[in-house]
Amino acid sequence: MRSRALWGGIFLWSVIGVTLPLVLAPTAPVQARMPRREIELSRRQDESYDVLLRRAEGVARSAVQRAFDEDIVVTEVAVTIVGKNGGASVPILRLQVTRQLWQREPDPQRWATYFPMSRMLLGL
Repeated sequence: MRSRALWGGIFLWSVIGVTLPLVLAPTAPVQARMPRREIELSRRQDESYDVLLRRAEGVARSAVQRAFDEDIVVTEVAVTIVGKNGGASVPILRLQVTRQLWQREPDPQRWATYFPMSRMLLGL
């Protein structure tokens, strides 16, 4: 009887020793994804800088929304719009926003960073 209890105890501790580390082991962390996109936008003939900038905001808005719609794992998106005029190419705005903030207020002007020197660098 005593040996039976001994073997039962050994068996129990063996099971605990094998399964406990598996149960307590940390799970792999969830990795958030943040796609970064760069989109070139050429200035149209006779287009002012302000019109190019409004068009850039629309393109950035569409790119952000598309990124969130295409992948539910994406938690944040960064889009840079590069304006082109003649041979010059410079960033004119960068929109970086989390999914939560975008759902609350999907306004590119709210989340964009503008580069004021772009107008001059593009010769506009």
